[in-house]
Amino acid sequence: MSPVATTGTATANDNSARVCMFLSNEVLSDGRVMREAEAIASAYRLTIIGWLRPERKKRFDAEFAKTLPFTIKLKEFVSAKLLPKNIVGYLARYMEMIFRFTFAGLRMRPDIVHAQEQDTLLIGYIVAKCVGAKLIYDAHELYREVPPAGGAIGRFLAPRLESFLMKRCDLVIACNSQRAQIMHKEYGVPVVPSVIRNLPPFSEPSEGGRKLRDFVNNQNPEIEKIIVHPGGLAGRGANVALPALAKLPKSIGLAIIGYANQKTLPEMETLTRKHSLIDRVFYYPRVPYAELAELVAEGDIGLVSYPNTNRNNYFCAPNKLYEYAMAGIPTVAVDYPPCREFLEEYKFGQCFEWNNPDALADAVVNCISDQARYDQMCAEARRAATQTNWDKERKVLISLYDRLIA
Repeated sequence: MSPVATTGTATANDNSARVCMFLSNEVLSDGRVMREAEAIASAYRLTIIGWLRPERKKRFDAEFAKTLPFTIKLKEFVSAKLLPKNIVGYLARYMEMIFRFTFAGLRMRPDIVHAQEQDTLLIGYIVAKCVGAKLIYDAHELYREVPPAGGAIGRFLAPRLESFLMKRCDLVIACNSQRAQIMHKEYGVPVVPSVIRNLPPFSEPSEGGRKLRDFVNNQNPEIEKIIVHPGGLAGRGANVALPALAKLPKSIGLAIIGYANQKTLPEMETLTRKHSLIDRVFYYPRVPYAELAELVAEGDIGLVSYPNTNRNNYFCAPNKLYEYAMAGIPTVAVDYPPCREFLEEYKFGQCFEWNNPDALADAVVNCISDQARYDQMCAEARRAATQTNWDKERKVLISLYDRLIA
């Protein structure tokens, strides 16, 4: 099956080092990778080799990809079209990815190999070893804290393979300091991984927008305050957020932005009916990431909710927290170390005990009940945005690259 290739407008000069990045998706839907890629391409010649999954082929914007300052080469896997999504299909897709990505990477003969996520680390290691390139491993999660793909085989092999390969990387990147410490102390990384946070680029909070508020008020004119949550809540705290909403005044609603998962919609509908919230929970259609900040800024308070089911969630790296800061709105967040640490430094919200709807409801009331305190939290959110944004974080990433090849 022929690959899909798009060549953007390069910003690095022809003499700069060549970077080959591996990623098991189609690139454009991954905000973290897109931000990293644009930063890297400002100083290096970057090519991303990714996988164009069958279900995402129609949504891939090839014309937009051509405007980017790096090259994207996507592979379509025969095994993904012919085999079901079970253990056999997974292993076949993984083997095909290893073969095709490795071959493509070797043809590039890069100076630096950047493996995004655990499933491309082995590929990155093989290519880097064969061509003498530097190897970077970019870990988006604590992978051994969540069930791996591949069933029992994956549970046995994945953590051992990751530990073996991480010790042979020239640079390991984690999403926050807590995860970096775990990877160093427990997973076998020889030195503490460098931290690159998934921060949004700086922008001034939007003012005067009415899209979200009109969408909500057209369905329920009595809603005065809006709690916003980009992305689905089913499996991520709906069982806490909706009971908490039921305890709040009826003038407060919950807007879930971009919710489109038909598999989990019945669970949400069941919960909304159970708590009599049919007219207080609103599902705004999915929008491009560039338009999300404007919608979030129309909300009155942001919600960060992850179930405390594993350490990957407990030591979460929630980009929502940074997006709410950029939007200039107060935040209520689960009382996990990364959220608590951020809200203690920048006092624009309150943490609540996980699995406690009363605590969540109290946190919302504490944020919005006093206008002077609310305004102060909005100011603190804007202060956080000026100090924690991608414009600053990208410089850290580029300096790591520069030191790697110095």
